[in-house]
Amino acid sequence: REDGTMQTAKMTVTVANPTSRGSAGLIPRPTYTPSRIQGRPVYVDPDSRGGACSEARTAAEVSLTTPWCSLERAAAAAPSGSTVLVRAGDYPEFELANSRARTSAVTFRPYASELVRLAGVSLTNSTHVRLEGFHITDWIYLNSGTAHVALVGNNISPRGVRLRSVEAILIAGNRIHDLAPRTTDGKCSCGISAQAWDDHGVRDVTVRGNVIRGTSDDGIQFGNGYDILIEGNTVADSLSIGDGSHVDSVHIMGGDGIRIRNNRFQHNQHGLMFTDHAAFNVVIENNVIADIVYGAGLNTGDIPGARIVNNTFWRTRYGVMIRDDDRDTPTPSGIVFVNNIVDYQRSSGHWFATHDYNLIAGGSAYGAHDRSGSATFRAPRRGDFRLAARSRGIDAGTSEGTPLRDRAGRA
Repeated sequence: REDGTMQTAKMTVTVANPTSRGSAGLIPRPTYTPSRIQGRPVYVDPDSRGGACSEARTAAEVSLTTPWCSLERAAAAAPSGSTVLVRAGDYPEFELANSRARTSAVTFRPYASELVRLAGVSLTNSTHVRLEGFHITDWIYLNSGTAHVALVGNNISPRGVRLRSVEAILIAGNRIHDLAPRTTDGKCSCGISAQAWDDHGVRDVTVRGNVIRGTSDDGIQFGNGYDILIEGNTVADSLSIGDGSHVDSVHIMGGDGIRIRNNRFQHNQHGLMFTDHAAFNVVIENNVIADIVYGAGLNTGDIPGARIVNNTFWRTRYGVMIRDDDRDTPTPSGIVFVNNIVDYQRSSGHWFATHDYNLIAGGSAYGAHDRSGSATFRAPRRGDFRLAARSRGIDAGTSEGTPLRDRAGRA
């Protein structure tokens, strides 16, 4: 309601023709509950649908019938913690630079159920902005010095999200889909690409509950990332279109504190890829990596001390490859590899601190409780990789040192 008394509302972002590409099966529909309206909302209405817009107004003078004309004016004048309701229409790129006066997030979202299209977003050295429920049709750039920004429940196509030297970023519940091929400048046409090779790197980023589908570059990519959480996402139908691109479900190029958990990566060219620089304090748990059509489910060398627990790697071309890649980074060592279901494994036993309680259909098995043979799943084409009744692997794992709950939420 315009008076701010409505506390919550739910919007469902639907996925059109979810089985139209590849064999990834039904893809979950991301949902989000818009953040609570704090106090009296303010309005942006450049087409003067509710009343004549003016940039000269103060926040106290703005209402549904006396709105501002631009998102930039709202970002400059809306009080910290307020909500900006945006009327329907096609908007130019939302651009902010050196906008750091806010002390808590200003939330931008469409008014009622109106459709709002943004021709891209560019934030540089700016803080405390939250964008919810928009259709964003060009690149989203979060540039150096940007912090405390949230992208929640947006429909992002045909360009993705790029982050550089940022921190405290939330990317949650978005549908990032059907991305255009990489541009002539050779930049990655990834769903989410986050790189910064300066001392700061990319820090404190959460990528949660997104559906990323139909990319011709990596679904998710981090280079020099610190305290990165990739959780509960689906990356599907991400395949090369013949332009020489190498398409990974997730590509990590160095960092510290990388957690990848409770995701489904299915029907992509490659699975999880770690290259270029060592990644420390890596946790890979409760993921399904399946139907990898060209490469490995996991291809990594330099993840010393990583924990790889409770994952399913199935119907991949090269299985799990833990290797020494002979570059300028340390040899893999001290890896914990427990409770995994693996179609094929290629590795050296001395690289593991613990390797046990895995079900391995082919390749290397080192632990006393590792079992050989294939698993049977309930409905793998629909993304259901729970073990079917009487499958190998049931009650064959360990609870010691593992997550409190599995990917299905069971103890």
